[in-house]
Amino acid sequence: GVASISENENINSIKTFPNPFVDEVTFSISREINFDSNASIKIMDVTGKTVRVLKNITEYEIKIERGDLKKGMYFFEFINNTTLITGKFIAL
Repeated sequence: GVASISENENINSIKTFPNPFVDEVTFSISREINFDSNASIKIMDVTGKTVRVLKNITEYEIKIERGDLKKGMYFFEFINNTTLITGKFIAL
């Protein structure tokens, strides 16, 4: 039924917090996602340019420092061998 669809959407999820963020942002990855050799997160700016890549992910919570990320909206793609998850977050 409909409930199982929304449950499936919740299973493969990544939350970013705080969002918007100032100094660092945390990616919280749901426990149902398997990390494999290709697990990575790519962060892109609004023009689609890749500004950061996190490879070989093995943790369910990943903090990244703002570093040189300018004010604005960013998009992320989590990729492994079986999953693609996208989302967005904002740097203040």
